[in-house]
Amino acid sequence: MRLLIVSLLLLGACASSGTHLGEEHALSLLTVRNQRAGNLTIYVMHEGYRGRRLGEVTSLGSSTFVLDELDAPPATDLQFLAVSFADGVSELSDPVHILRGSTYEWRLAPFRGHQLAFRRNSST
Repeated sequence: MRLLIVSLLLLGACASSGTHLGEEHALSLLTVRNQRAGNLTIYVMHEGYRGRRLGEVTSLGSSTFVLDELDAPPATDLQFLAVSFADGVSELSDPVHILRGSTYEWRLAPFRGHQLAFRRNSST
């Protein structure tokens, strides 16, 4: 009987702890779809300044990056920067409005200047 009570208390504590953390620290996701022939390095941009390096996207590939509260403060506009490995040429996304827990997609078409950043969905 004691084991059952201890197990239920432990299970309840773990469940409530996970729910609390999930609500308080909801993260956003950015998926970058690179339709270009070269590899790209992706950065977060805050008010015109380069922020944290999120990672790399291979040519003709896609990668998903986690945006935390420091990368994407709620209710702000962000941009993303892609820098080509081969020649160092960069491309800046359109501004996107950040909502906690949302998912974003940035599509980089084969030709420079043809890109689209948008929010795919949002948590409630």
